[in-house]
Amino acid sequence: MPAHARSTMRPPLSVADAIETARFQVNYKGEAAFVSPDRKRYVSLVIRGDVQNDGVRMDVLAGGLGSLDSAIPRLVTSLFTRGLSHAAPIVIDPAGPSALLSPGSNVPVWINNEEIALLWEDATGHNQIFAVNVLSKTLRQLTNENTDVVDYMFGANGSLAYDVKVAYSPERSQELIRNGFAVQSPDATALLSWIVDGTSTFDLSLCKRMAAVDIEGIYRARAVPSSAIACDLSQLYLSPTTGVRPISPDGRKLLANVQVSAAPPEWSAYRGDFGGYFKDAKDSPRGLVAGGIGEFVIVDMTSGTLEPLWAAPTNTNPWSEFAWAPDSTQVLIAPTMLPLDASDPASLEGRAVAIVDVRTGSYERIPVDPDVAVNIVSADWVAPAQIELALRDGQTLAFDRIRGTWQSTAPRKQENAAAGLDGVSGTILVNLHQGMNESPRLVGTDVRKGRSRDLFDPNPELFKRFALGRVELAHWTDSGGHAWEGRLYYPAHFRQGVRYPLVIQTHGYAGKNEFSIYGQGRPAGGVPSGPGWSVYLAQPLAGRDIAVLQIGGPIDAAAGHETDFERTQSRARTLADAAEHFVGLGLVDRTKVGIMGHSSAGRDIEDALAFTDFPYAAAIAADHYDINYLQAAEYGWAHDQGMPAPFGEDLEVWLDGSPAFNVERIRTPLQLEVTSGGEANSTLLWGWEMFSRLRHLQKPVEYYVVPDIKHGGHLLQNPRQLLTLQNRALDWWLFWLASYEDPSIAKESQYRDWRALRAMHVADLSRPRPAPRSWRSTTSSD
Repeated sequence: MPAHARSTMRPPLSVADAIETARFQVNYKGEAAFVSPDRKRYVSLVIRGDVQNDGVRMDVLAGGLGSLDSAIPRLVTSLFTRGLSHAAPIVIDPAGPSALLSPGSNVPVWINNEEIALLWEDATGHNQIFAVNVLSKTLRQLTNENTDVVDYMFGANGSLAYDVKVAYSPERSQELIRNGFAVQSPDATALLSWIVDGTSTFDLSLCKRMAAVDIEGIYRARAVPSSAIACDLSQLYLSPTTGVRPISPDGRKLLANVQVSAAPPEWSAYRGDFGGYFKDAKDSPRGLVAGGIGEFVIVDMTSGTLEPLWAAPTNTNPWSEFAWAPDSTQVLIAPTMLPLDASDPASLEGRAVAIVDVRTGSYERIPVDPDVAVNIVSADWVAPAQIELALRDGQTLAFDRIRGTWQSTAPRKQENAAAGLDGVSGTILVNLHQGMNESPRLVGTDVRKGRSRDLFDPNPELFKRFALGRVELAHWTDSGGHAWEGRLYYPAHFRQGVRYPLVIQTHGYAGKNEFSIYGQGRPAGGVPSGPGWSVYLAQPLAGRDIAVLQIGGPIDAAAGHETDFERTQSRARTLADAAEHFVGLGLVDRTKVGIMGHSSAGRDIEDALAFTDFPYAAAIAADHYDINYLQAAEYGWAHDQGMPAPFGEDLEVWLDGSPAFNVERIRTPLQLEVTSGGEANSTLLWGWEMFSRLRHLQKPVEYYVVPDIKHGGHLLQNPRQLLTLQNRALDWWLFWLASYEDPSIAKESQYRDWRALRAMHVADLSRPRPAPRSWRSTTSSD
């Protein structure tokens, strides 16, 4: 622990200050400098909130690679967005501002040596592909779709593929509402949005896949002829671990994952997660889970026609990685299910590796152990007769084509990469430098002279202006014997021997070489600075002398081999184990510990409150699914996070495992938050069962809905929405953990309501807590 306070007189970082910090837009490798094909220049994107104008700015910066002086970036153009989500009929939003601003998304793509492409809003508010010339500083629009372009990629010979959100026309539904109608689907989400013409949530999650070619500087596009295509160019092909592209090296073919609306009955033979999705898709063919049933197809980029790659479905968990052969005739897929002519467990469970001939659909299996195959995070066709597979633990598997078969060999990727450096024309390398206690900046290095210099720091005054807590990696062992790692933010005015309040945040963390104001991290999966979605508040809390632990994950692999249901149960126990660890170190006051979860981690928070015994002082569960009965009914009883449909004997599983069915054991003040929105606000029902049950039992609970919910989103970026949400969450923590109330007159009603919740809390604590009940062990047979 640090021996003395890091800061004395500087003010804490406010929510508005945090929003107006800047972040670099990074790719899946965490890189922020994107080099032109001729290696003569680079571009970087910087995102910063603009509270006064209630929006977000993206600055496009460019520099040269001939000298350290020329590498200092200059402003090419500055783009502005309100950062508000679109008012969609149903909230399934891979588009909107989060697609423009989220870390790991919308990185610049070089079209040629002068132009980059990126997504931005057009005059109608829809996301389109734009080209920016970094020399002339001109902007041109490449697509003109009437809905959002979700993602795109360029290939050789002027080829371009992109996904466009499907458009929905409400006229038929409006006619049915006027004249009366029979409900078509047990999926109530569409019904709650007054979509009654048979269009389902699944239908509205789809995209059109567009194939385009450049004809004299203008892209002529045609839709791929399929009625059901997943919006997965970003989800599958530009994942944090791969970054591979589906357009073949010759620019003539596109590998696409197409949703299968009527899966062949024989696919019921497949097992693992796919088996659960297949059963749900059969029970509800147009339900949301049906989107997990797909197949790879090969699209001709010129004609737009498509053919199935082979007779096998695409993997659901884990996703398949892939790589094209240099001659564009074959595709490496890893891991994958195989056609049913291979009936061994690995091929039926998605734990195989294969090379598929795109002309015939024939395949050759690569000898990879099934337990190893599921840990493949990227695939690379290094040379015509050499492939490499990167594993989650950092190891690399290599295979060479020797005498007609693929055989395991030693990796040579590093040798190949090193050999390629001889042809680099630029002498300057530009990298992103940062650390846990060092904000990101661009640094240039002259590789010939061995000299380096700072090029650009978007937050030069951050540490001088604000009281920030020191950050360290923390380690502990849970009650199951598993080693865990997290990121600990010390109180800014830390003193040895003083016990402080603690907030435990979940859902990912920044590692030892990454800076994060909010606690979240990982280059493509968190918001280190700038507008931060949800209520991650690490440094704003640390500046007010509340310690923050951002939980990462188990260090040992054994802790991750669980079902989703088992994972949330063990994660709930881990929260208590982490709290006890820091109480034991003398850092934390055991009576002042809060826990927070966003999205799927909100369920972890509810589990911790219902099924563990640690006396948490406060909790927040934000914009999350959980395993409540009402939510399952809304989505047509679909397979959800490891829980079966609640019928027959499986109802007992729900009664035991759903925190909403066990709210009488919850004794912690809980704030539930809704940030996702849409025309009908069906998301307001996500946490309604938990809220209404707690309220019925007179327990302290708040159900808070973000401003302008119709334009809300799961990954908020609009400053007004974030200011309101994050300041309320900050007030919540200070009220319950530090007994502090903001004296602002504007907040009088807020604190009046919270004082009433405190009275409920005191009364609740005076009553005995019910013992855990197992319905499966206590249900009588009479």
